[in-house]
Amino acid sequence: MNVAQLLRIPEFRDFRLIAGVEGAQREITAVNVIDSPDSHTFFRGGEFLLTNTYIMRDDISLLKDITVSCANIGVAAIGIKLARFIQELPEDYIVLANELQLPVILLPVELPFETVISRVYIEIVNSQFIRLEYSERIHSSFTQLVLQGGSTYQILFNLSELLERDVCYYDTYFELYYDCRTSQRVPIEQAPMPIEKALERYPHYLLEVSGIQYGFLLVLDERRGESVSKEHMEYGEIAIQHASTVLKLNCQKEISNQQIEAKHRDEFIQGLLLNAFSSEEAIDARKRIYGWDFTKGLVAVVMNCEENTWDLNGCDVDTSLFRRMKHAYPQCMYTKLGAQLVFLIEPPVQPLSRFLPILQQSLSEIMGGIRRDYSLSLYVGIGSYQPVLHQAHLSYREAQTAAQIGRKLGQPVSCYDELGVYRLLSQIHDDQCIAEFLNKHIRKLLDHDASHNSEYLRTLQELIRNDWNLQKTAETLYIHYNTIKNRYYKIGEILEEDLHDPNVKMNLAISVKLLQLGQ
Repeated sequence: MNVAQLLRIPEFRDFRLIAGVEGAQREITAVNVIDSPDSHTFFRGGEFLLTNTYIMRDDISLLKDITVSCANIGVAAIGIKLARFIQELPEDYIVLANELQLPVILLPVELPFETVISRVYIEIVNSQFIRLEYSERIHSSFTQLVLQGGSTYQILFNLSELLERDVCYYDTYFELYYDCRTSQRVPIEQAPMPIEKALERYPHYLLEVSGIQYGFLLVLDERRGESVSKEHMEYGEIAIQHASTVLKLNCQKEISNQQIEAKHRDEFIQGLLLNAFSSEEAIDARKRIYGWDFTKGLVAVVMNCEENTWDLNGCDVDTSLFRRMKHAYPQCMYTKLGAQLVFLIEPPVQPLSRFLPILQQSLSEIMGGIRRDYSLSLYVGIGSYQPVLHQAHLSYREAQTAAQIGRKLGQPVSCYDELGVYRLLSQIHDDQCIAEFLNKHIRKLLDHDASHNSEYLRTLQELIRNDWNLQKTAETLYIHYNTIKNRYYKIGEILEEDLHDPNVKMNLAISVKLLQLGQ
């Protein structure tokens, strides 16, 4: 109950508000009597204080001091009886009360304080009972809605009906936007107003549990096109609190459902990748459960993290990657296998020759975003196209190989079909055989570079990359043509080989690629 409501009580019709009208909305939570000069020091705020002015009969300045202290404490109002000890209040006191916006009420002399106190407490208790009753009714209404499987839209619609105002919900956990005016949810980036602007403009309520942010509930007033202050929402605050609670429950239920679904989905995808299904029929039955098609075939994508961990300083990089990939390819399937993230992507465009460059470009952009946002380097492998889902394991193995080779070559994105001879060389696991080959064909050049601090190996690498074209190599290394020509002959001299011999060139190219693979 506030001061304005107090003055409307029939028994208090003779009360007169003589100052502090602007504070008429102050909430009254208790009633007390000023019976000593220091009694105000024990008040906590929200009191309707009563005085017959006995203690300040000889010093009216005491009343002013008490009034200032009461305003600072947050007292709701002061009720004063005149005529017995003080005949009238000085004008400067009225001015002071108005400045403090502290309501001052003249009480009838014949009205006992006991009557005022008991009647005010009855109103306070009645008001609290009504609030509790309303709160219980709203709580039951929203709880029943959730138990019956009510959606986020239905919760918002019910809240809107109670408030008689439009409401919306920015779900930051699942990155969705809901509006009470439509049952269709949309991605949060398609909301009519960016969340930052909306939070500046409208009253909003943060929904979080144990430090986990779920989203923001906003109250709108389209009738005036402006925000509505919380102070004017009265019982609406209760409805908003209960709506916030059931929205959090709904979010937790959705998270739980997604975790259960993700567990079964991961088992299915991992079974595909590991070729664990006995028949195509079993795969078809499972994929129908999730509404997956893949009639256009698929390509596997494997992502490896340079640090072999996705948790960097509390940041879930894998979650960010999943969201970015789902944004680029909404129908993709994904799972986490150890330190790998694996995606199965159905080509959205045909022919495949058009899709692969698009895929490589989008993956490069996503990797660039991760590198910028998390200072993290990733290596991505793309497997070859497979026409049916039960051959996903083949594309997955190739994507693994491409990612591993790309990591050794320092290539962020590597496509298996474009690795050429690296695919063959990566399968050689006889270390002694590799060492003998390198010793025979390139060891002398490595030893010369080490002892003379020269860069003939780098020159050889550029020569091979430029198909032994001296002019192109000179341009690549930013050196004069005569310099590269001298280096060319020097390399042949160090190796004691004829660099015009095709077999020598082939052996050197293989040696350089083995070195790049770290074989």
